[in-house]
Amino acid sequence: MAETVILGIDTAAGVSVGLAVDGRVVARRWLDDSRRHVESLLPLLADLLAESNRRAADLTGLAVGMGPGPFTGLRVGIVAAETLAAVCGVPLRHVCSLDVLACSAAEQALAAGEFIASLDARRRELYWARYDAAGRRLEGPVVSAPAALPPLPVTGPGALLYPEAGAGPAAGLTALLAATAGQPSLPADAPSADSKPPVGNVPCALAEERLHFADSLSGETRPPTVAATPTIDAVLAAPGLIRVDAGLLAARVGQWSEAGREPLYLRRPDAALPAARKSVLPSRRPR
Repeated sequence: MAETVILGIDTAAGVSVGLAVDGRVVARRWLDDSRRHVESLLPLLADLLAESNRRAADLTGLAVGMGPGPFTGLRVGIVAAETLAAVCGVPLRHVCSLDVLACSAAEQALAAGEFIASLDARRRELYWARYDAAGRRLEGPVVSAPAALPPLPVTGPGALLYPEAGAGPAAGLTALLAATAGQPSLPADAPSADSKPPVGNVPCALAEERLHFADSLSGETRPPTVAATPTIDAVLAAPGLIRVDAGLLAARVGQWSEAGREPLYLRRPDAALPAARKSVLPSRRPR
């Protein structure tokens, strides 16, 4: 029986790629920088295939995360997946990125009952959806302010960026974060959530981005923080904790509901067509 080789791509939050063979993840690559999708995705894919000793011609299918996510980053991953699927002549499954995040959280038992899976939406908002304990979506996806989340445990980046959201971080997530206590991090005495949110021992990559955003609003500057250590990187790498795991996306390709080919931007575009056409002819003034 021929083996199945599935490539997963998600750019809803950073860049994540993964390869699964016969339902088993054989390689993963990711980049947390949410502003380098274009130049990073193809090299990550090349490294992924080289590590697993595969070629694009070996693929039997692809899966791509459709968001919710920011417009520019999201479309980079979707276009890459659509192009690869067309060139290789293989099927492509379109998946809600939050579903993958929730599946990981459910498998790790980060919450005992219903919970929220969340991703950073910038603009002091979160993308989120509500799930049951098994990771089945019950509501969403939605974009809103953190204060609008239901009073349920929160998993994913939103639980770290906005620990006041919902009912706070899920118990399993809190326990995992406690393992990073004492590691280099942002100052524990950072200002409150009303100005610059507290971060404590929140992993540096996410927390620093949030503080830089707040600083940009206030005009303040902040000295560089201590770089994340391998221990913190290991925590960040936990499937479902921070990232949408493209390896899981690929390995479970048969279980995801088809999300359709329309990206889940959730917000209206910032650019809008003018309501009426403007004349380019010079106006004629009466003499």
